[in-house]
Amino acid sequence: MCVAFLDLDRDGDYFITLSLKSPSGIEILDTNGNLNAIPSNEIDPKTGTSFLSVDVWLSIEESGTYQFKCGLINMEFNYGNPIDEKVISFNIARAGANDE
Repeated sequence: MCVAFLDLDRDGDYFITLSLKSPSGIEILDTNGNLNAIPSNEIDPKTGTSFLSVDVWLSIEESGTYQFKCGLINMEFNYGNPIDEKVISFNIARAGANDE
């Protein structure tokens, strides 16, 4: 999966959070307790953009719509809550699963 954030300040301190939920709402991935920084050299100086790609390997327990969420945090604004979020929903069908 690939996510882009726009209008970033290269002098800002940005962090990302990632989460992935199953169709039944079970948290498969949650990095809220472990923030990852976006290095300033990863922010384009002209456009202020940063592109993030994520590879997730998991065992599929159920078919349905999964939800991947990537949050952008700037500790100087919004009390450490995300200032932007990208949500990607995608469907996965387990091999051999019957259509209902």
